[in-house]
Amino acid sequence: MGNFEEHPLKGDTSNKYHNRLQRYKTTSIVNTNDFHTFNLLYDESNNYEPTLYPSPRSVTDHVIGLDRDDDPPQRIIAHYMPPHPPFIARMTNGEIEFTEVPRNSRSFEAYLDNLRWGLEEVSLLLKNVDRENVIITADHGWAFCLYPARNSHLPGMIAPDVRQVPWVETSATDDQTYEPELSGEGERESMPAEGTLEALGYLG
Repeated sequence: MGNFEEHPLKGDTSNKYHNRLQRYKTTSIVNTNDFHTFNLLYDESNNYEPTLYPSPRSVTDHVIGLDRDDDPPQRIIAHYMPPHPPFIARMTNGEIEFTEVPRNSRSFEAYLDNLRWGLEEVSLLLKNVDRENVIITADHGWAFCLYPARNSHLPGMIAPDVRQVPWVETSATDDQTYEPELSGEGERESMPAEGTLEALGYLG
């Protein structure tokens, strides 16, 4: 399995960014009581090595399964990791292929191919769930041209490249064009520890 690339900085600047961000914080926007269930899909995927995150198809499958349940949740948050590195997707003749060795993390084209990979899953999802309101957004941007955080982001960073994210409003209709492959993995889990949610950035 591959390792995520680290980006050492000259001096510890993460605290500076974090402290600067605190001035905009008035309260915790989300707490553990706001979540009904939490599906843990952080299994190593045999389909998309060398990723260390859940298979995007696994996320798609479980969201479709939840939406087609007899008593579906009112709201579902689907967290896809691509375009996050490692950059293993490559668009070839209109089709996504996967590389055994991650591509250059400084390549914008490699980043775009990982993004295309993620958006293909979103497209599949939108054709196989019934939702009047769908929001497509991101948890952070990517600072390709911002030194010293090139290709990355720091905790609490307020740079526009990182803080500004897309916001797309749409809807979804289940055309039954895809049947999800569900296993025992990812069953509805009890709420994880608050520290887990905080690590994922969902707590203030």
